[in-house]
Amino acid sequence: MPTPGEQPEESVLHERVIATPHIGAFTRESVGRAVEHAIDHLLADLQPA
Repeated sequence: MPTPGEQPEESVLHERVIATPHIGAFTRESVGRAVEHAIDHLLADLQPA
């Protein structure tokens, strides 16, 4: 994907292409890890000091 100010590659402009950045990282496994990470941090913050 181009950065701001750059022209996109010709393949990205093709009428049959839908460019969606970062969609490959959105899997059940990655979301599950993110949820576990968030819960771990939440529980740690709720522990008395």
